[in-house]
Amino acid sequence: MANLNVQPKKKSQFWLWVMIIFVLGLLLFFFLNKDNTETSDKIENDSLYTQPN
Repeated sequence: MANLNVQPKKKSQFWLWVMIIFVLGLLLFFFLNKDNTETSDKIENDSLYTQPN
């Protein structure tokens, strides 16, 4: 009989790479948009601070 050196297959780390890319994408998104201070609740016309005619 011949001695065959059998080695198990290495498991794919596909999901690890997907998660790493996803987390890096989220970090990049938050760092690029952290200075966005635009809000939709600005007061356009406040009657308390307008001067009477």
